[in-house]
Amino acid sequence: MFIDLHCHSRHSHDSLMDPEFVSWRVADVGSNGVCFTEHQAVNGCSMTQRIAARFGFVVLSGVEVNTWEGRVLAYGVEDDSCDRWGRSRFFNSEELLECAHSIEALCVPSVYQTP
Repeated sequence: MFIDLHCHSRHSHDSLMDPEFVSWRVADVGSNGVCFTEHQAVNGCSMTQRIAARFGFVVLSGVEVNTWEGRVLAYGVEDDSCDRWGRSRFFNSEELLECAHSIEALCVPSVYQTP
């Protein structure tokens, strides 16, 4: 099974693509699914089940979080009701892990590096 675990849509500042278009492209290349990990936001998460039903594959939600030590991908994040991922916020890694643990999310370092 192949799932793209680091994907952005128009809900991030570095992509203009609609989530449906991203999903169509993922399906077109033969992937079994996609995980939307928008920058500092879970705006795109509300559409994941609709997209999953339409494309017939796995659609997961997450968030790419800024920490003082680098970017971290948090998987299983579906709620932003307390604005914990605010765009202007930087976490220290320990704080992020505590926050993620409280909502049963999984964190892994992002491979992205700034030049």
